[in-house]
Amino acid sequence: MGPTYPKEEIFSGKLRELARQQQQTAAQFRRYEQADLQQIRLELEQLQQEEADAERRLRQSADTGRSPAVAALSRAQLDYLRRVRTILQEKLPGYLHSEGADALEDQAEAACLYGEYAMDAAAQAIHHALFAALRAKELRMRCQEQASPNHTEEEST
Repeated sequence: MGPTYPKEEIFSGKLRELARQQQQTAAQFRRYEQADLQQIRLELEQLQQEEADAERRLRQSADTGRSPAVAALSRAQLDYLRRVRTILQEKLPGYLHSEGADALEDQAEAACLYGEYAMDAAAQAIHHALFAALRAKELRMRCQEQASPNHTEEEST
């Protein structure tokens, strides 16, 4: 007999968490649009700590993941984060350097470009998550269909 699946949709909890994070992020954007430099710096410190904690969890998953698949996906995420950080901190300001601009202006321009890129990447990740979730749902439905006592060979072709 094939696997059984819970009544609640498999991605419901993740979808609720994604919606909560999106709402929280949108609220933070609105709150900090009019913030002063000190408020921005405090928020950046907190976000940097959260990012460091998330990266530490990814490293732990990559090293001691509960499955080879989780470890491989964690390593891929770590690789992506490191590559983007290298581009942002070391290469992007040089790519954008313009005559008469100082290093701080180049960094500011690079940070704006990266902010736009990160939002585009988030939209792409949401699209990919939808694709992955629908694929998983399709495969589960096919498993249930095959396990069904009414399933015949003619139905699967």
